[in-house]
Amino acid sequence: MAVLAARTREVQDRRGYVLHLVGVGAGLVIAVAMLAAAVVLGVNGHTWLALALTGPSVFALVKIFVLRHAASDDIKQLRMAHSSAQPPVTPPAAAPGAPPLV
Repeated sequence: MAVLAARTREVQDRRGYVLHLVGVGAGLVIAVAMLAAAVVLGVNGHTWLALALTGPSVFALVKIFVLRHAASDDIKQLRMAHSSAQPPVTPPAAAPGAPPLV
């Protein structure tokens, strides 16, 4: 009976370790991808969106994936970062009498 309990505990510990490593890996991939996207957006003139990607959203997402818990402040920071991003710019209207662009 003790051997079965020890094996069960070992399997649970191994699963927890693998889950932790997956969380760390996912946090690293998300952080690197967001920072790379921010650099690309910043170079192309989308500074506000780049700022939103490099701001608290990177830290909040990494914290969620690595520590595997989210505080209400983290979710609020993510919402504020995404809502403060610059809205998409609509192209100017065509001049009256001009042929359609489609």
